[in-house]
Amino acid sequence: MNPHANLLIIMPITILGIFTKSYLEQHYNLSSIQAFAIIAPIYILITGGLFMLFRKK
Repeated sequence: MNPHANLLIIMPITILGIFTKSYLEQHYNLSSIQAFAIIAPIYILITGGLFMLFRKK
């Protein structure tokens, strides 16, 4: 996998994670750390799954 493919996987998920974190902070009255604690495991699972899906065999 070349570095540009890594960016194509990571960047959209990161942008989506930022918007989701701000949504959770505003609509559920969570602090920044609480929202991050919700988003981080989901982000890690999705990103790891995509890397496993698109890796070269």
